[in-house]
Amino acid sequence: MPNSPVYYAPGVDFNLFVYGGRYYTLHNGSWFYARSHGGPWVFIAPDRVPRPVFAVPAPYYKVPPGHGPGPGGCPPGLAKKGRC
Repeated sequence: MPNSPVYYAPGVDFNLFVYGGRYYTLHNGSWFYARSHGGPWVFIAPDRVPRPVFAVPAPYYKVPPGHGPGPGGCPPGLAKKGRC
């Protein structure tokens, strides 16, 4: 993203941001992070999400905040593996 330390992945079908060597996603209203794009994904409280990630503008989201299902669900990849 221009003028930001956060990177995003436009070629995937879910919210995926990279910052400080970690991957972050907002999925079904909950934040998760991982050390690689394939996980494992770990829940993170919103107040623990780095400020630059939290400040990503809505156009960079596949599903903007407040436009998906409510909190809960599996982070990306786990549902496909039958782990949730």
